[in-house]
Amino acid sequence: MTNQLSLAIQDLKFKGLEITAINQIVGGRNSSIYKINNAESREHFILKLYKKPTDLDNRDRLSTEREFLNYLGNCGFQKSPNLVHFSDNNYWSLMSFIDGNKVRALNQNDLHQVVKFLTSINSNEHLDARKNLPLASEAITSPQQIIKSVEKRFKIFQAVQPNSNEEEKIYQWINISLRPRMEIAVHELLKKQKREYWHTDDFCSHASPSDIGVHNMLRRHKELYFIDFEYAGIDDLSKCFSDLILQPEYLLTSEQEQCLLSLACSLMGIERKQQLWLYRLEDIKPLIMIKWCLIMLKDFGTQSISQQQFHKAKDYFMLNRHLCDYPFKARSILTNI
Repeated sequence: MTNQLSLAIQDLKFKGLEITAINQIVGGRNSSIYKINNAESREHFILKLYKKPTDLDNRDRLSTEREFLNYLGNCGFQKSPNLVHFSDNNYWSLMSFIDGNKVRALNQNDLHQVVKFLTSINSNEHLDARKNLPLASEAITSPQQIIKSVEKRFKIFQAVQPNSNEEEKIYQWINISLRPRMEIAVHELLKKQKREYWHTDDFCSHASPSDIGVHNMLRRHKELYFIDFEYAGIDDLSKCFSDLILQPEYLLTSEQEQCLLSLACSLMGIERKQQLWLYRLEDIKPLIMIKWCLIMLKDFGTQSISQQQFHKAKDYFMLNRHLCDYPFKARSILTNI
């Protein structure tokens, strides 16, 4: 039992919870999740332990998730956990347990539920409450911001010296396949940054779960429930939808993407041609795709990357590199890559 877990259990006992069983569900680099049983009420809860902010990563995941769960509660949204207790000192939260199954794939009804979730928490009646939310992690506040975010990840890779033939292959692949396409994507985005749709009132003004995807959904009686809001906050709709569309754990097909966007336009009650965030979505998709490739290889230089991880990143890139197929001049640059 870790020290953080011991402190959390002590805190909960002080609050009157008698724990009869505790089982770890998930353990990762940013948080650990446990299912606990309360003896008195016989209820199940989720205990989540968060990574504390550091100089290298100062994100306050506990505060972010707490504020977003409170916001969802204020919106009357009932398909997410309820926050029961938390500790700022020992970095844990206690949430209601959702007895659901992991989501493996999304059907049309699921896509409708996802869009309904995103539109319901962004209705005009919750506008004042939204203004109190912090920015989401890596929120797109300008075209330059997303460029800076991707370039920052490239700089981390550039600082690494390959120590094996396998690492050299990864290093070369990043520089030969990803970097040229990133540079072209940046060039294309900068050409469009002065267009009207990048300067509208609705830009970067929506509540977003940020890390949305099947990995953060549960299915219960054909209904989807949404969990994990450590990176949530205010963001642009283009970023929110691009993360869902290009999520490596479940990449949407072109048919699913069109269905998703059509549903979004329908539920928002605005004609598609007037949805200016859709133009921003098309602009950022190439860089979002490249960023996902880099995220899949983030252990490069600090831990050993398996061949499976490397091939997963390459396969994902091959499925999506058409996003970087810009007009003739750009394509001609990539002829020999």
